Amino acid sequence: MFGKKKSKSKKVKKPTAKYKMTKAEKKRAKQRRKIAEARKKKFIGQPGFTSDSGYVEYDGYIHKYKGRYVSIFDILVKYGTHNPEVIGWLTKLIPTQQLKDGDIYFAYREKGMSKGTENEIFSKKLHSKKVTMLNSEESTDERENSKKELELADIRLTMDLAKNEHIVDSDISLVIWSDTPEQLKKTVDELRQNYKDSGIPGFMIVRKTFKQKEEFFNLFNKISANKWHNADMESVAASRLFLPSSGFVDPQGVYVGKDLESLLYNNSSIIDFNGIRHAVVITGGISVKYSLNGLEYPIQTNRAGSAWAHVIAEDNYLVNGKRTHHINLVPFDYHAPNSKVLDMQNYTLNTLEVYGTKENVEVDANDNFEKVTEIIMMLLGENAISSDQYANIRSMLKEQLIDWVVKRAGGNGIYTFDPKNEPTRAWRILATEQHQNYPTIGDFVLELDSVVARERKVGENAGDRAQLLLRAVKTAVNQYPQVFNAKTNIPDKFTYYDRNIYYDLSKLSSSRVVKGAMFLNTLSYVTNRAMPGDMIVIHGLDSVSVSPRVLKPYREKMDEKGIGLITTLEERDNKEMNIKTLNSFIYPLSTQDLVVLGGVTPDSLKDINYSWNKELPRRVCDELIANTSSRFYVYRARDLLGTVIDTHLIL
Repeated sequence: MFGKKKSKSKKVKKPTAKYKMTKAEKKRAKQRRKIAEARKKKFIGQPGFTSDSGYVEYDGYIHKYKGRYVSIFDILVKYGTHNPEVIGWLTKLIPTQQLKDGDIYFAYREKGMSKGTENEIFSKKLHSKKVTMLNSEESTDERENSKKELELADIRLTMDLAKNEHIVDSDISLVIWSDTPEQLKKTVDELRQNYKDSGIPGFMIVRKTFKQKEEFFNLFNKISANKWHNADMESVAASRLFLPSSGFVDPQGVYVGKDLESLLYNNSSIIDFNGIRHAVVITGGISVKYSLNGLEYPIQTNRAGSAWAHVIAEDNYLVNGKRTHHINLVPFDYHAPNSKVLDMQNYTLNTLEVYGTKENVEVDANDNFEKVTEIIMMLLGENAISSDQYANIRSMLKEQLIDWVVKRAGGNGIYTFDPKNEPTRAWRILATEQHQNYPTIGDFVLELDSVVARERKVGENAGDRAQLLLRAVKTAVNQYPQVFNAKTNIPDKFTYYDRNIYYDLSKLSSSRVVKGAMFLNTLSYVTNRAMPGDMIVIHGLDSVSVSPRVLKPYREKMDEKGIGLITTLEERDNKEMNIKTLNSFIYPLSTQDLVVLGGVTPDSLKDINYSWNKELPRRVCDELIANTSSRFYVYRARDLLGTVIDTHLIL
């Protein structure tokens, strides 16, 4: 039989008294549970956050200030990824594209290393490091061998610079602001992706664990001096110039190319053209790249001025809701959306019709008399007659034209010698929708027949001048009936959606004088028809021949009505039509809201400096005188900002 085993006695633990929470503590615990449950349902984020927003006030990673969230990161540079580098390479940190979810700020800090630490490095650590590396075996991994060679080269450089230089500690902090905690994370991801897309290696964005809060208060007076951060000789540290671009990076702008003067790597030029009312584009004959609706499939065009003008003028109808009137003197196939294209081979403007107002009928009529006289004399040609004859014939032409318009045009005349006291009769000269009832220069030929007979009675010379004038007007009417013997057939009304009106004169004639005469007639019509706030764009003004003197009244009218003017000059070294000779119409470059300059020559550079009343910077001249395609200098007056751009326009 087995005996009964005696059991050992067990020590019984005394029960401890259970802590009882007070009512207030129970209430707080219940509230915390409710908050945690609500957070778990609503917030999708990293674990450990305990508020509805995902973070708490005392969290070291993120802080809330004035309704926005802010956090600080450390930027580390992987060894060897930027060695060697150009001066200012640190600006590659600034992203080349606009970030969508947050705002970022970089702080680059430098401070001389303490003397004791520097002495220890120079006297012991450098030599020890070099000996260790030289005695180490060669690795089978060639990447490690390359890194070792780079380190040895850096050690030798440091030892050489140590003769005259000290060591500088430096670090880089990244501050991110956003409207929500989630956007902070998205901004970091977006920044990393930007570096990847731009092919920029080595930048590491890391969190300063337990140090974020401290950094908020010490950003400007402390730096991180440890083995994780840079310690360089003075000349090496000086190469890290952190200089952001001085070019165009407007938040609401449009992409126009790459900024060639920026220290930023591959930095985009983004320009806001809203508010630009007066601009001049001088291309110097160079071409430009442009694409339709995006950067794909770029097209090279010799009409760089027209491409630039479209980009500049776009906001006039998109943002301001006004019309833009394009006078095309050079061919350019692109037309903006919501446009009406008038091929002036098929549309005509009666030269005699006066487009003006009852209040200014006298001025408008006199300007039109001057315009018609100038057009006829342009087609007659100064070289066909002597200078004395030219002045006499011009005077006779204008005198006979006014007399005919007042007394006999349309039967009983359509104007008066005394518009102030006979306003109703004076208003008859103003254009109406009844274009078929308006006389033309062709009708004026019959008047000149009688003038010749009358002048013959005065004397032989007078008769000869009248005969020459008759021959000139007849020739003009026969050769250019669309200018002198046709009724106006341009629509009297434009629809709401006709925001861009094109008057295409580019195919009318190869003669600069003939096209100039037709341009003058069109400019008169457009200036008077355009409404206050509209814009006129003249494409290739230097492709025609016309006297700046006769253009001046129309510029004055534009100013009175608040009409903007963009002018493009697209030829190289045009001695007759350039920024200097057209000064009274275009106005000096120094008065423009925007100036775009392309290829220049020594002669054109003199004209540009004259019009600007100052010399272009040397760096700009060197770029432009090379006449490289798509390379333009852009200057905006409102913020005195200018830079050279490798241009790629988007239409």
